[in-house]
Amino acid sequence: MKKLTLILATLSTLVLVGCHGGDHSGGGSYTPSKYDLAQDFVDNLTFDPEAFGDFFLNKTYTYQGGGWIVVEADDGYDYAIDIYSFMRDAYAYDLDYFDDYSVDVWETYFGSGLWEDSYGNLYEEGTGATKDLEKIAATMEKLQVEAVGEGIAAKFGLSVERGQEMARIAQNWKKASATRSMTDADADALSNELFGFDLTAGLKAIEELKSGDGESLNQLIEKAAEVNGVTPEHLNQVLTTLMQ
Repeated sequence: MKKLTLILATLSTLVLVGCHGGDHSGGGSYTPSKYDLAQDFVDNLTFDPEAFGDFFLNKTYTYQGGGWIVVEADDGYDYAIDIYSFMRDAYAYDLDYFDDYSVDVWETYFGSGLWEDSYGNLYEEGTGATKDLEKIAATMEKLQVEAVGEGIAAKFGLSVERGQEMARIAQNWKKASATRSMTDADADALSNELFGFDLTAGLKAIEELKSGDGESLNQLIEKAAEVNGVTPEHLNQVLTTLMQ
């Protein structure tokens, strides 16, 4: 029973962190901390022993309200990559994400501060090219969900299908959280998709356990394990790892 309590407590904590953690302010104004994130990403590329040379940050957060940066590399080429959607936990190294999702770009003319890719998408700080952004972002999002899902599956021993489903759920919440905070109903829905039961039911089961009745708790843990295709013991291991 002690192990079951730990599992559900971890589950509840995980969902609550998703509900109330992070910055949900939205908007297109970037703080120095987000600039530091971009610079750290570029530094990690340079310091990676598998990298083909040094990388330099040419342009930060192109497209107003977006997360694309333009990176110059020692190979003589420039690349654009969306680090705002980067899920670091799914990649062992920043360079792996860069290799999967960077787009070749070039400056429209020297010193213009405006880059373009082979599809005609412009990488600038202004508001233009909204449709271009939506088109390339949709393609990148699909590829990202697939890759992140495979990473989750490999890391935690889940099926690729379930890993991609969890990645899709996380991506959808990330998009929604940019415009509003999560409500209690959202928290229940998110918990249901991830674990097969809502957060309200989980908290109720904890209260029942305190009164000596652990039946509901057992049923919820078995349900969560079934939804994710693992044993209850494995589920605890997965969630404990996620919380580290």
